[in-house]
This record gives sequence, structure tokens and C-alpha cells, in this order.
Amino acid sequence: AVAEDAEAIETASSSEFAPPVFIPLHAGPTGSRFVEQTEAHVRVITDDLIVTAPLPSSGWQPSFSVVDRHTGNELLRHSCGLGPPFAPSAISNCSWTPHITRDETGLTVALRSQPERISGVTFERLIRLAGSSMLEVQYRLVNGSSSACTLEVSAGTSAELDGVRQSQIACVVDGNVIVDESDRFPDWDDPSGGASHLSEPWIAEFGDGMVVGVIWSDARDVTSDNRLAELILPFGTVAPGGTATTAPIALYAGPGDWHAVRSRWRSQYSSQSSTSGHAGTQSHGPATAHPSIEITIERPFAVGNQVTTSVSVTHANDDPMTGHVFLEHPNGTTDLGEVSTRGSGNPVVVPVTLALPEWGTTGQAAFPVSVTLATSETTYRFPVPIVRVGDGRPVGVTIGDIAQNGGVTRQTITLDTGRMRVKAIPTERGRIHALETPSPLATNGAGHT
Repeated sequence: AVAEDAEAIETASSSEFAPPVFIPLHAGPTGSRFVEQTEAHVRVITDDLIVTAPLPSSGWQPSFSVVDRHTGNELLRHSCGLGPPFAPSAISNCSWTPHITRDETGLTVALRSQPERISGVTFERLIRLAGSSMLEVQYRLVNGSSSACTLEVSAGTSAELDGVRQSQIACVVDGNVIVDESDRFPDWDDPSGGASHLSEPWIAEFGDGMVVGVIWSDARDVTSDNRLAELILPFGTVAPGGTATTAPIALYAGPGDWHAVRSRWRSQYSSQSSTSGHAGTQSHGPATAHPSIEITIERPFAVGNQVTTSVSVTHANDDPMTGHVFLEHPNGTTDLGEVSTRGSGNPVVVPVTLALPEWGTTGQAAFPVSVTLATSETTYRFPVPIVRVGDGRPVGVTIGDIAQNGGVTRQTITLDTGRMRVKAIPTERGRIHALETPSPLATNGAGHT
């Protein structure tokens, strides 16, 4: 019995009391940045993020990842190529030597390599962490050879957003903030042409309260290439013994949506942004989001029982899109035929004449109208109400007086279209005092309410 008990204790000791496993605990004041370095990687831990860069060769394009420290979810992955070509490139299968520098405002990780394919050249990836959710990435080239070299960097950022059920992408195209599902926007060609349509140099992918954003100040081209953004950053021609550094790329990974990314671009980077190559006219004011596919009616106002107008179909992507357009209105459905978009900035305009119900039968001044665009992938529906503002008679203009509180009398001007009466007070900066519509049975302008 004693032997059996001893054997049981020995078995329990070997199974239940395993050797301890030591896990580093990073604890310090708010804003602290901790560095781990092994043969496999260099890792920086901030209040909110964990940034990990592998050091051995890791395929065609070296990369680093950014993970949310609070949840363990991967937020983004950033990779690069030196070329052209970029995949594979001159730095494919390179190993990296890390150098860490600190200053009063942040920490910089320099990952250095000497690619065998370009003799005498040293290439550095510079990752700087200053804010809790912000990173800056730059690339440096040192030409130690005896001849000049002309090279570019392809820097691609993928939004992983682990844990997000469905994400959207936002960027400013031709002056409008476009927001749409990430599985269909953007679809810029390669070479994209997308860069020429971007009015502000940022793009964001977001969902479930988390966002990944890319902000740049100077890029020769911008493509998507199945990533959030693929930037082409030129070094130019680097003379023997010379050094060149690309403009910085800012990466935001943290809470918020596209507004968080745009506000950081406006406050920190907009003064650095070039208006040549990748971006058109900068727009710094408040923005209203639009879908990548938008349908509008040029003149949503009718006079009498008929409206002659046009339907405009705008597609913010570069790839052509073909679909069938239908106009649904109180009298039925009108087939406007097939349309094919020609890319961003080239709306397709379809003329349309629509008959409305007689005024005496409905008394309506506004009519629910919608435009439907049916493509091979999905169907889009846009409400575009039509407002009847007159019946074709000349607009009547009368001048009168109105008594206000305190017995003060003000002169009024009344505009009567036959279907709407507008009363304005000129001495009060043209303030509209009343909007009146007539009863459908009223005649000679009587019966307004």
C-alpha cells in the first residue's frame, strides 16, 4: 500500500507540477515602449499595439504585423519590395539586422539588409512608433557601389481586422468621400489610374469600431492589388556614395472609423501632401460620404403633370460596370435600358420624360420615385422623389403686409406657382415667412393651407 501511494505521488508530481513557463510581463508608465529581440524577430509593445518584424528571410516581400494588444487580433500587415520588379524583388529572401534608437518622442526600429542582387547597396526599413495607435514607415537606400542606381519601393498595407464581421473602405475620389463594402471597392486597374482620382492621400478600412488607415505624402502611384493600398515610392537616381530616403507613410490602427484617419491626415500630414502625381485638388472641409455607385436625378422638379429630366449613374471605380436601369414611379415602371460606366469621373446620363398623375386626382405635390440599377452581381436602389412645383401658369407676384407680434407690420412678397405659394419678408433678409400648398379642388389660387 505504501509503495502504491508513493507511485501515485510520483505520477501526480510529474503530471500536475510541470516546470514553470516564464512569460514576459510588460508593465510601465503610460506611453512606455518595450522591445523584445530574438533570433526570429524584433517586437515593440506599446500601450495599444504589438508590432512584430521577422528577421530571417521570409519570402518574396519582407513584412511586419500589427496586433491589438488588448484583444490579440491582428489589425494590419505591411510589406515591401525593391525594384522594379517588386515580387520577387532585389530584397526577396533577405535577412535583416535590427537597430533600435530612442528619443524624447518615440522609438525607431531600423531593419537593415544588403541585397546580393544589387552589389554595394544597403537597404533599410525604418519603423517609428510615436503615438499609441500610429506608426510611420520610411525606406532608406545607401549606394555604396561605383555606379548610380534608380530604384523604387512598392509598399503595400493589408487591413486584416481580425474579429470584424464586415468592413467598409473609404477614400476621397474626385472630391467626394466614397464609402462602400470592402469586397467591391476599390477595384482600380494596374496601372491603376486610381491615383489621379484621389483628392486626399489617405484610405481607410473599418468595421465594428476598429479602423486601419494609410496616409502618405508623396507617391508616384497608388493601386489596390488586393490590399488596402499599394504605394509606389521613388528613390530617384542615387549617385555613388549617396543616400536617399522615401517620404513617410503613416499607418493608423485602432478604434474609430474613416473620420479618425481623415482627422489625423488633416491635423498632422496635410501640409506635407504633394498635389502632383497621386492627388488632385486638396479638400480640407467637412465631408459627406457617398457610395461607390451613385444615381441621381438632375432636376427633381415638375411643372404640371410632366417632368423632363435625366438620370445620372456615377461609378467611383476604374473598372467598367454594365447594368440595367429601371425607373419606378406612381404610374408604373419605365425601362431606361442598359448602361455601361466608363470609370471614375465619367457619369452615364440617361434622358427621361415622366408623366405624373393629374393634380385633381391626387392633390400630391411630391411623388416617391426610385431608380434601380441591376448588375450581374447585385441590385442597387436609390430613392429620388419628384416634387411638383407648378402647373405651367405664369408665376404670380403680389406685395402685401403682415402683422407680427407687438403690432409691427412688415411688407411681404408672395410668389404663387399655382401649386405652391411662398411668402417672404424682404426687410428681414428675405426670410421665408410661410410655405402654402392649395387644396386639389381650389381654383384661382384660393384654398391654400
